[in-house]
Amino acid sequence: MHDQSPKIRGWRKPLITALKLTALLVVFWFVGKALYRAIQLVDWTTVDFRALPLVSGALVFLGTCAAGSLAYKLAYRGLGSGLSWTQSFVLLTLPPVGKYLPSKVMAVAGHTAIAKTFGVRLKTSGAGAMLIMGLGLASAILLGILLLMVSPDAGRDVETGYMGLATSILLVMLIALHPGIFWRVFNLILRLLKQSPIEATMSLGKISVLFFILMLHNGLYISGVSIMAFGFVAVPVPALPMVIGACCLANVAGFLALFAPAGLGVREGVLLVMLTPALDVGTAGLLVVVIRLVQTAADLILAGAGFLTLSCRRRET
Repeated sequence: MHDQSPKIRGWRKPLITALKLTALLVVFWFVGKALYRAIQLVDWTTVDFRALPLVSGALVFLGTCAAGSLAYKLAYRGLGSGLSWTQSFVLLTLPPVGKYLPSKVMAVAGHTAIAKTFGVRLKTSGAGAMLIMGLGLASAILLGILLLMVSPDAGRDVETGYMGLATSILLVMLIALHPGIFWRVFNLILRLLKQSPIEATMSLGKISVLFFILMLHNGLYISGVSIMAFGFVAVPVPALPMVIGACCLANVAGFLALFAPAGLGVREGVLLVMLTPALDVGTAGLLVVVIRLVQTAADLILAGAGFLTLSCRRRET
């Protein structure tokens, strides 16, 4: 019996990998076909390069970096490990590039590895990464729901079909992130790993403040991406809140799809379905593609800035 257990464990990883690859290929097939059909219907007169939205969107990212760095500072301060603004900026911008690799675990692993160079203990950085990730997802869901609720262009099917699911996920996440539950579960995991429990000092009030700062960060980030995308595709300005709200929920769906690097395919499929009721199919498909390209470019630029900041900091020390 003992001789067979390593073989069983040895088959588990290839099986999971095969299932993930199958799910990814299925998503690529259906979403790829939908986008191909949408692009065929594009009115190419809507492609209009405008400098003002590009510059405006880029400036919004300054606020994104400030709000995100503040969130990291507050989170780690609550965990008993102070970070400088430089360290917070590096953790904000560099580790998220790991989501573009096949396993999103690399983003968390990169976070803890870099935090370790800042003198932060592994279990503390693990708690920080999980807390920020959970609150960030929950705040993105809430922001997306609010923006779609106030957007007259969002389509009745979006309001009824997606709001219930998004609200349910939000409620579950907020309950799981309550201090009385989150820290018990995290410390239980540490005990199973034969690690001493972490002494949490973050109250519900502090976590609530962190939640709204991360909501501001997500709002600025998605707004910057959306505004820059409007610099390539002529979309009516009043549609911006609806596009931002749809992007928030699509990003969450892409993140939760663990089999898809950076939510590739899943994010585009959700976004295409949510934008189609308000925009014509061709414009929606084109905007989905442009938003993906703009967001990827923005992530890489921010990661580059984080890497340069980390390199300069190491040279100084």
